[in-house]
Amino acid sequence: MRFYETTAVIDPQIGESEIEGNIKKIEEFIKSRGGEIVEIEKVGIQKLAYPVQKRQEAYYVVFKHNSPPETIDKLKELLRINEAILLHMVILKSTDKARVKSIKKVSEEENVQPAEESR
Repeated sequence: MRFYETTAVIDPQIGESEIEGNIKKIEEFIKSRGGEIVEIEKVGIQKLAYPVQKRQEAYYVVFKHNSPPETIDKLKELLRINEAILLHMVILKSTDKARVKSIKKVSEEENVQPAEESR
C-alpha cells in the first residue's frame, strides 16, 4: 500500500446533498478496493484560478489515503466519468523511510528553542 493524496474539485451547483453523496461515493470506492482513508479534508467552496466549464467557483475535497497501486487507475476513471467532478488530481506522497526520518529530524530541530545565553 502506498500513501496518496487525491483532490476532487466538485461543481457546487449540484447542491449540498449531492456533494456529500459524491464524497461518500469516492470514500466507499477507496475502501472497497482495499484502501484505507486517513483523512478527508473538506476545504469547501473556493474561487477557481481560471473558469472550468463556465464555473468560477468549486467545492474542493482532499482525500488522504493508503491504497494499493492498482486501485489508482480505477479511481482516476471514476473521477473522470463523474460529471459533477470538474477536475481531479491524484498524487503519490513519498513514504520512503529514510526521507520520512529526515523530515521528522528537520521538524524536530525547528521546534527546539535556542538556549538562553548566560550573562
